[in-house]
Amino acid sequence: MRPLYLTSWLCADFLRDQHLAGAAQVLVLSASSKTALAFGAALQRMQTSCALIALTAKANQSFVQASGYFDHVFAYDDLAKIPVHAAVAVDMAGSGDILRAVHQQWGTQLRYSASVGLSHRSGLNANRGGFVGLQPQLFSRPSRPRSAAQHSAPAGSKAARRAIGHTS
Repeated sequence: MRPLYLTSWLCADFLRDQHLAGAAQVLVLSASSKTALAFGAALQRMQTSCALIALTAKANQSFVQASGYFDHVFAYDDLAKIPVHAAVAVDMAGSGDILRAVHQQWGTQLRYSASVGLSHRSGLNANRGGFVGLQPQLFSRPSRPRSAAQHSAPAGSKAARRAIGHTS
């Protein structure tokens, strides 16, 4: 779990350094994944003013809601119910069809789109050319400078232990 938390923390740190690209919302796809839960915990700990919005399978909604890391939790089928504001999308699984739907709905309101995980990479690769607006950027831990990891010790922090406890 610690490598997942570090990846999540570095992604949250990167977005914070970019001032969340001026977004009012952070959309987290595949929110029931361990990486997404750790990302939610990290971003929550950083106390951003953005609404953290989780997208997950209907069967996982109550689990994600119970984590307490997200302001709102929606099933993928309810995507159209989410109010559109300036947003950052963070896809934790490489779910191309879902990410493409987010791009379609948010259009020019989407300020940044990141693919962090690739457990569904075939869906992302198959749809690479079908995104409206900006293209998703692959986020990788090695792309973040070592100094970012030295701002804090996320793997040993209380937030990491809390995230690990929630996903065990």
